[in-house]
Amino acid sequence: MIMQDLIRWIINAVLYAPASRYKIDGIGSREELPGGYSYDDAHCHFFFYMKTSRNTRGRIVITIYQASAVALQWGKPKLKPANLARARQNIVHFFKTRDFNFPNEPVNPKYIPASIVFDWGI
Repeated sequence: MIMQDLIRWIINAVLYAPASRYKIDGIGSREELPGGYSYDDAHCHFFFYMKTSRNTRGRIVITIYQASAVALQWGKPKLKPANLARARQNIVHFFKTRDFNFPNEPVNPKYIPASIVFDWGI
């Protein structure tokens, strides 16, 4: 079963959101950069990193805490404001509609995040 889960994690999710068509892939982690994902649409490509916590009501809160131009490395991507706004909308769409452990599967309604916080400094 573990191998099956790993294969499902590697397969990417191509999604359509109100902002645009986009793709988000899980890329794994490093100790100092857990929760890595690749973001790609027609205008930009970068990597971002998330962590989860619970709010006072026990609901999931996702924090996007870092972004990088190269996978699992430091160094902020350079994005135009319009591209950044669209990417944020698409990332919110992704986490509200997909299981973040298995991006090809829809999120279980009881695990839809209460909020998605962008604290990535770009």
